[in-house]
Parts: sequence; structure tokens; C-alpha cells
Amino acid sequence: MVTDSSPEELHEFARCLGLRRGQFQRHERLPHYDLRPRTREQALALGAAAAFEVVRHANAMVAERQPWAVARDPGRADELDLTLAAAVRYLAAAAVMLSPFMPAKSAELWERLGSGGSMPGMDELATLDVSGWTVQSGGILFPRPEVAAPA
Repeated sequence: MVTDSSPEELHEFARCLGLRRGQFQRHERLPHYDLRPRTREQALALGAAAAFEVVRHANAMVAERQPWAVARDPGRADELDLTLAAAVRYLAAAAVMLSPFMPAKSAELWERLGSGGSMPGMDELATLDVSGWTVQSGGILFPRPEVAAPA
């Protein structure tokens, strides 16, 4: 397990997985923790859970702010802009966080967000500026599974 940001973040995540600091491999080119298959599965599950928590927050924010209703009132244009920018930031974070699990879908989401650039690293999400982005419509990226009606 490696990091693209701070070693402290790596050590904290390792601690969450039950790894000891003494298990850290101080290789010059690629400092890392070696993971057994079960610990790797746990790390992936924690990473996916964090990404889907961002998605849950985004859904809650949209449900609470109801941008479709705000858009009907021209006097609330600033509020609508803030809500839509927050939604784009949430979706950008989800694209980055889900890219190890769904690289093609995440790349397509990132492209549709209209950043005009490549997907950033996790450490760049906190300062991501979405002003000037033009979101593009398209087909449904993540369709809900069809649930058969009870007979």
C-alpha cells in the first residue's frame, strides 16, 4: 500500500487496518506497507466506503437544497450557482475516489464534468476550483438495478 500524498496519511490508514508502524517498508523509491490478501480486501472496502459516503452526502445535499425548485426563482440565482458548484465538487470527488474501482465510469464522469483537464490526485480535491467548468449531459452512468415486482 502506497500513497500519492502524505506519509502521515498512509500511516493513519495503515493503523486503521490494524498494521503496525514497524511493518512499514522504507524503500528508497517506493515506501509502502505490504498487505496480505485479507488486509488488501479490507483496505479496498474502506476506500470504497469512503467514496460512497461522499455520494451519500451529495445526494442528501441535493435533496435538501432542491435545485430544481430554486431554479424556478430568478431571484435565487446565486443560491442555485452555489448548489450546482457544490454538486460538481461532490461528483468530482466521487470520480477521483471511485477511479480505482470503476476506472472507465469514473473517467467518463470526470470528462462530463467539463474540467478540461486530467483527473487530480486525492490531495488536490480540497482545493479543487470548479468555476468555469461546463457540465455535459449524456446517458445514465450508474443505472439503478431493476428490481422485480413481487408476484
